[in-house]
Amino acid sequence: GVISSHHTHIWSLDSEHHVLSTHLVLDKSLSLDQVIEIKRQAREKIDYLKIEHITIEVDFEDDDCGLQ
Repeated sequence: GVISSHHTHIWSLDSEHHVLSTHLVLDKSLSLDQVIEIKRQAREKIDYLKIEHITIEVDFEDDDCGLQ
């Protein structure tokens, strides 16, 4: 269901506390439950990085988030 990602940034607040933000472009036919599961899986895949704060923005194909 993930078509692409963009506007991905990882930074450190103080060398110990790390932050990630990203936009995931998803198939627009996905259900809400599927979107929630994709976000859960994305967080699980990056868990090993020990990022303290993660923001995952969901965009749907053909949407213009203004950042691409």
